[in-house]
Amino acid sequence: MPSLTAALLLAFALGLLPAILVPAVRRALINGSRAVTRHADLWRLPVAFTVAYAAFRIAGDLLLHARTGDPLPLANFPDPTPNAFAAVLPALEGVASVFNVFVATMPLAAWFALLLLLNRGGLLGELHRALRKRFPGWRGLTLLAGLAVGAIAALLKPPLQLALPEVAPHLPWVVPVLLGVFAAAFELVLGVAMLTHLMLLTHVWLRGLSFHPAELRRLTVRRTGFVLKWSLVLVALTVTFVVLPIYAALLVGADAPLFAQAEDFSRFVGRPIVLAVAIVCLPLPAILAFHNESLRAALRDAARLLRRHALPFAAFVLLTATAMFALAYGRDAARAAWGAESWAGFGAQLALAVVEGGLTGWLIAAWVCLYKGLPAGRKEVLF
Repeated sequence: MPSLTAALLLAFALGLLPAILVPAVRRALINGSRAVTRHADLWRLPVAFTVAYAAFRIAGDLLLHARTGDPLPLANFPDPTPNAFAAVLPALEGVASVFNVFVATMPLAAWFALLLLLNRGGLLGELHRALRKRFPGWRGLTLLAGLAVGAIAALLKPPLQLALPEVAPHLPWVVPVLLGVFAAAFELVLGVAMLTHLMLLTHVWLRGLSFHPAELRRLTVRRTGFVLKWSLVLVALTVTFVVLPIYAALLVGADAPLFAQAEDFSRFVGRPIVLAVAIVCLPLPAILAFHNESLRAALRDAARLLRRHALPFAAFVLLTATAMFALAYGRDAARAAWGAESWAGFGAQLALAVVEGGLTGWLIAAWVCLYKGLPAGRKEVLF
């Protein structure tokens, strides 16, 4: 264990070294920390989502123990040697989330869904105007109705998941499936909106602009539609390479070996493909958030930007990857040391959720500082 910890620290230092040596990345990290201290939402929002998600999972485990009557131990002591290789894919998913989809938004998505349905701050009206402008006629109304259905599903999803063993016998199997699909769509939109909001907030700090929070939220609603163009591409890739192989095996009545092969393909081939595409195309969400461009134009600009500034981008991605790897490995180490279902393990999950949220907010701010600090030659979105 000490040698493995030393190797982990060495890997983190090697990932931090290029970021320190590259001036553009070093300035971005410093400016990102300044932005976080100036606008607390840059760290409070990610921390709120990560802690809420961890607390929801803990609540599910506690309800399971309450149903079975098993007492929850203070700590378990299984094999204290975690597998470092198991943290690689979660680390890459963390890297992709910084640039593309923020963090897991459930169960706080239920609260935001309620605010949207109540038209708090005029967001629903702003969304209606934005959709009507970009998609005239019935298309805009259809998208608005679909988002409203997704918001209702997001409201129902957390309590249904917690009470699923009790209510499942009384519901058709298609109800939880449809509820999960519509809720996942709303959670994706909310995650992209939160990422767009944090990027715009950092941009406001960089430009030294004064703004009203309500106006920035309305601008976030308008710009989220552009960023969603790329997010939906990632969703399509995920469905094709990760979800469909498993469902295809289930539909054909696959036996255990064939289903295991489909599961291995989804995990070790499909997920890396999607993550590689998301990481290689890392400038796309920022380009779409700050510039009124089509997805094709954004792809062209992203390729040009990566060719001109490959070194700072590579150094920033390496730093993000090592930080996320250390976080994923620390989560596995805590689970191995104290057990996944124990009071000590739950405390470690909440503490690591706080670290994950704060780290994600800082990296998003630093990424925007890096992106805006490089010459792009494109017209910015007006505030």
